[in-house]
Amino acid sequence: MRRGMHHIGLATTDYEATVDFYTKVIGWEIAWQDLMKTPDDTVLVRHVFFDTGDGSYVAFMAPTPALPGTPASWATDINSGLGVPPHVYHFAFWLDTMEELEQLQGQIRERGATASEIIDHDGWTAGFVVRDPNGLLIEFACTTRELTEDDKLLKPRGAPNIPGHEGSPENRARDAGIIMNLPPDQAVKLLAELEPKEVPAK
Repeated sequence: MRRGMHHIGLATTDYEATVDFYTKVIGWEIAWQDLMKTPDDTVLVRHVFFDTGDGSYVAFMAPTPALPGTPASWATDINSGLGVPPHVYHFAFWLDTMEELEQLQGQIRERGATASEIIDHDGWTAGFVVRDPNGLLIEFACTTRELTEDDKLLKPRGAPNIPGHEGSPENRARDAGIIMNLPPDQAVKLLAELEPKEVPAK
C-alpha cells in the first residue's frame, strides 16, 4: 500500500512566474487549478497542482492581500523568513538513474535556468540544484547504492564530491551562489567556512 507524499503545498506571490518555471523549465504538467473570488470578483487565491510525473504533486497557493490575514509580501524562499541558512529548507524530487539526472540537468540548462553541477553526497545519492522564481532551492536526485546499517549512524561523513568543480572555479562559484542564494563571490567564502576541512576516516 502506498504511503509516500501525495503533495507538497507551497506559496508564491508571483503565480505566473511560478507556473512558467515549473511547466516550461522543469517540464511538469498542470494537473489542477482553482480560483477563489469574492462575490464582487476580487481574486482571493489562485491555486495550482503540478504533476511531478510519478503520481505525486507540488502545489502552489497564491493568496492576495484581499484574503484576510495575508501580508502584501513575505519570504517565499522560506529560509530567509525563518532566519536560517539559505540551503536548509529545500525540496528534492526523484529520478531513477544517473542518466535521467544528467538528461534533466541538460534540459533545464537549455531552457534558460542555472542548474548546478551534479553533487555526490558521500556515495549514496547524487543530485543537482536550481532556484525557482520564489527563491526555493529545488533538487533533483537519484539514489546510487543500497543503504547500510552504518549509514543509519549519526556521525561525521565525507564532504560532497562535485567532479564538475575540479579545475573550474567558475563552476564552483556559480553553484555556491545557487546553494547559498548569494552573489557567487560571497557564496564561495561562506561555503568554505561551512565545509568539513577533512574527510573522516571510514
